[in-house]
Amino acid sequence: MKRIPLSHLLIVTVLWAFFTFVYAKVFVSSEKMSLAELVHSGLAMHLLFAAATVLIYSYIRPANIIVGLNKIKAKKNWILIYPVFVITLCLITSGLNGIFSDFDSYKWVLFNCIFVGISEELMFRGILLSSLTKKFGFWKAAIVVIVTFGLIHIMNVFTTGELGQGIAQAFFAMSSGVLFLAIRIKTLSIVPAIILHALWDFTAFTMEGLVSADGNVEGALAMAGVVVSLLVSFSPIIFGILGIIQLTKKKAIEEFVQTQEAAI
Repeated sequence: MKRIPLSHLLIVTVLWAFFTFVYAKVFVSSEKMSLAELVHSGLAMHLLFAAATVLIYSYIRPANIIVGLNKIKAKKNWILIYPVFVITLCLITSGLNGIFSDFDSYKWVLFNCIFVGISEELMFRGILLSSLTKKFGFWKAAIVVIVTFGLIHIMNVFTTGELGQGIAQAFFAMSSGVLFLAIRIKTLSIVPAIILHALWDFTAFTMEGLVSADGNVEGALAMAGVVVSLLVSFSPIIFGILGIIQLTKKKAIEEFVQTQEAAI
């Protein structure tokens, strides 16, 4: 299997960015809306198209192995313990507070978050990481992927109109992206990162709904909602720390690079 040409990388990136940030603005609605409104309102076709773009390229190229669409390497993945714990705690708290009573709305949130997980993980920790690793080496590729993934979230301003919110999202996305990258390296597969990314986004949106509904909830459940919301707010920073710790493991990185070299 040959490496991903930079020309292909450019084309896929442009298409992905168009569907992710421009398509909805041009073809769906020119009005500003929050990300929560976007994912709650129904099937977000632009997110589906973005996910389809990277999936189709990965399988037609074919580049499915080098981008990580393969079996998960079975190992003790301690870095998954904290994010899985937080996600589980948040979903239980949201459920007890009645957030999921509006099933139709959160059904679309889940679907749209799955599209985002596929789209962003395959684009950044899959296609971009693989292409740049073969061209410039792992560490240069990793830095570009981490920084670009964070900065690209500022472009959400096209949808929300909130620059400050976009900058905050960029910081937290960059921090979370370190963990997603570490999971990609640790498991030698993009699949766990896709699943965790989708679940984390879904969790974040449900907790946003919980915060909005706090006035309708009383007692211990309301307090639990506040505490868990704070935990979600600070978790991306912890994600980044866990990811950095994992990325100091030279053996895991060497194994990842070997999978890339073997696929040339």
